[in-house]
This record gives sequence, C-alpha cells and structure tokens, in this order.
Amino acid sequence: MIECPSMYELMACPHFKWSDTPLLQVWKEIVDDDGNISSKLESYRPSESISIMVDALSSNK
Repeated sequence: MIECPSMYELMACPHFKWSDTPLLQVWKEIVDDDGNISSKLESYRPSESISIMVDALSSNK
C-alpha cells in the first residue's frame, strides 16, 4: 500500500543527471512456505520506479 498526498512527489526524473541518484524504497511483506512473515526492503532507481508507480495506481479509480 502506498499513501502519499501526491504520488508524483515521490517520483524522481529518470533523465536528470543526479549527483546522488535518489531511490524509491519499498518495504515488502514476505510469507514463506511455513507461514512465517518477514519484511524485505527493495530499492528502485528512477527508471525502475515508474513501473512500481503504475502498478500501485492501477486499481485507483
């Protein structure tokens, strides 16, 4: 779930020449075969984050 007043505030321009490239970081819940729950922090570069945003907003009507 992503909650933010403006989703576009989280997006970094993929074509900008960043001195330090910003990352979109997302905690994902993982459930193993035994039902144990853990979390994993995944990081995405600006060019990769576009598909994450599209997926997150796909059910938003």
